[in-house]
This record gives sequence, C-alpha cells and structure tokens, in this order.
Amino acid sequence: MGDTAARIVTELREKFHRHDVWVWYDSQETYTGAIDDIRSGLAADDINVAVYEDSFLELKHRVWKEDPDLDEQWLFYVPTSKNDAEWFMDIHSLGKQYRTGADVDSSSPASQYLIEHESAIPDEFSTWGQNEATRRKAFFCVLFGTQEDNPAEWILRYLDDPDAYEETIQEYGQTDDWSALLDERYGISASLDPEDIATEILFGEVAVSSPTSRYDELAADERIESKRLCEYWQQHDPATYVEYARSVAAEYDLKTAVLDSGNVDWHSTAFRGIDEGLVRLCLDRLNDADYVDLPEIAADLHSVVSERRRGFWYEEGYAGYWDVQHRRSALWMGLATHRQPSMSRCSLQANFMTATLLTGGPSTGTTDSTSKQRRKMLRPYLDLVLSRIASLSSIWIFSKQSIAHLRRG
Repeated sequence: MGDTAARIVTELREKFHRHDVWVWYDSQETYTGAIDDIRSGLAADDINVAVYEDSFLELKHRVWKEDPDLDEQWLFYVPTSKNDAEWFMDIHSLGKQYRTGADVDSSSPASQYLIEHESAIPDEFSTWGQNEATRRKAFFCVLFGTQEDNPAEWILRYLDDPDAYEETIQEYGQTDDWSALLDERYGISASLDPEDIATEILFGEVAVSSPTSRYDELAADERIESKRLCEYWQQHDPATYVEYARSVAAEYDLKTAVLDSGNVDWHSTAFRGIDEGLVRLCLDRLNDADYVDLPEIAADLHSVVSERRRGFWYEEGYAGYWDVQHRRSALWMGLATHRQPSMSRCSLQANFMTATLLTGGPSTGTTDSTSKQRRKMLRPYLDLVLSRIASLSSIWIFSKQSIAHLRRG
C-alpha cells in the first residue's frame, strides 16, 4: 500500500468512528488508482467500499441487496462531480461527504490567501502546505483571527458580522469547506445564511432539551454538539445571541408550544418564549389545584422555578417573573412545613390568600409598581390575619391536649 492510500485509510478509520456512511466525490479521478488499496486497508474494519461505475442505479441496487437498512459501514467512492450525482442524493443524505486531506494545491485561492497572510498563521498550522485538512484550519484561523482550531468561536464571529467574512469565504473558494465544517461538527446543513445557521443551532438545543419533536426538522443533526454550541454562544456573546433568538422566535410561537405540551419538563434555554410558557403552566397548575394540595404542588414546581432562575434569560434580566414565582412557591411550601394537622380548611385557605397577596397573585407575571403598592397597603392586615390564625391554631391544639389529659386522669 502506498503512502497516499495509507494516509487516507487512517483518515477514514477516524471518521468512521463518528459516522457510518461517507460519500467521496473525486471529480478529477485523482485516487482511482489507489481505491483498491484503500478497499483492502478498510476491509479489516469490516467497512464496505462501493465504487460508482457509470450507474448510480447499480450502485444503489447493491446497497439495497446487501444492506437494505444500512446497518453496516459504507464508503461510496464516486469518481465524478457532486453536481452530476443528483440520482445519488438519497443515499448521500444518509451520510457525510468525505474530503481527503492528503494533498494540497499550492495554486488554489485558499493557498494564495495564506501566502498573503503568512505572518498571521498560528505556529500549530505552519505545515499547512503539506496537508489539506491543516490548510483548511489555517485558513479559518487567519480569517477569524484565532490562534487555535476553534469552530465554535469561528461560528460566533461569523454570526456577529457575516458581511465581514462571507465575501472572503466565497472569493477564496472556501464555501464548500465552510459548509463541511458546519456539517461534520454540528450537523448544520445551512452554509452562509446566518439566520439559517442560527435557526439550526437554536432548535438543535430545543430538540435535545425538551419533551417535543415539533421542531426536529429545523434542528441541526448533531443535537448534543448544538446544545454545547448554544451554551457557548450564550456565555461568550449574549447580545448577539438575544438578537438572533428574538428574530428566529418571531416565526415560531414557543410559548404556545410549551402550553400545548402541558409538560413542565422543558430544560431548553434557547428561547425566552419557553420561560414564558413554563411560568404560565406553573401558575395554571396552582390556580387549578385544591387549596389543601397547594403546598405539595408548590414543592413539585419548586425545582422548575429554581432551574429557570439559573437559566440564560433570567440571568440576562429578561425573566424576572421567576423571582415572584420563587417567593410564592417558597411560601406555599412553608405552609406544609408549619401547619399543624388540626388546622382547618379555612385556616389553610386564609394562609393561601395571604401568600397570594404577598407575592402578587397567581395571575401576576411581573412585579410592577401597582402590585408592590398593593402589598405594602395590605401587609398590616395580612400580618394580623396570620397572627389570628396562629393564635386560633394554638388555642385549638392546647384544648385538644387538655381534653386528652383530663381523659387520661
């Protein structure tokens, strides 16, 4: 086996750890002489190598016959242009496109770009002229001004100012490489459209963090990586994140989606509408509950409230209503802790009324000046109510204890 074939086999083995199907287009037929060696090298790993020979129908027929469910690993070598492979797109859509990193064309536009910006190339990629994969990383490091291979940071900088980068990517023939980077790392099918990229990232996070499949078609394929990218974006560029999240959410009613689900088990922080839907669900559950069940229900919802108060939208100051809900659930949980078994239903109702008024009421989503003023005016009366309830409860408990003592005497 030649050096070129050996390098490609090593590359492919690493890639097959991540995906089971790869399609390799070789429009210049550069590697037709090495494909047999590559096939032999991959055979030990039980990887099938299928070669296109002037008929996509025959190629697909082989797959349907040998492995109709694509349970095995496949490399499809297609010595023609992807533009001429329309009849193979159904198979292609099930896998990833492989691009060899074995050779570098020093006359390519990307190579010329790096020659022009040689002083900006990180030392780690100083050998970019010997390997295509290294050349791609060097190009994007220089373009986005980073000193390391950091696709997450490249994407954030692109989304922050796409006009500053899109023309350069196109001018130096890097559109395919940029698309491949998005696809292979995050499963993003969009290429240069920033709104489409953001949409796939955001809904990729929703898909992996929510009890719904409603938005799966909008989500990036690599859901876990999308979630990590989303969190990285929230942490490192919250202003741009909020801008895109609002723009994307304008087309999709996330609040209604949460309410329709009737499920508070949403952990996604991609959109503010999710917080709005969850706080409404929490309030509705408390409104619909019997008074005697309120402390227990409040305890169940307390974890939801606590989680959302650690979330992105609360931290950025867009979901202050969780403070109101937090105080309310704490008060209601307190009722369960401090009430005596002998407390009457009326006492519990009075306590619930007090907690409701002190925290703004079940239907209140914000702490506006009116509700604050109302609580200030009512507080003396509410304190009196609580004091009377406590006194009556103590008298009732003392009476029961006295009667029990007399009976024993």
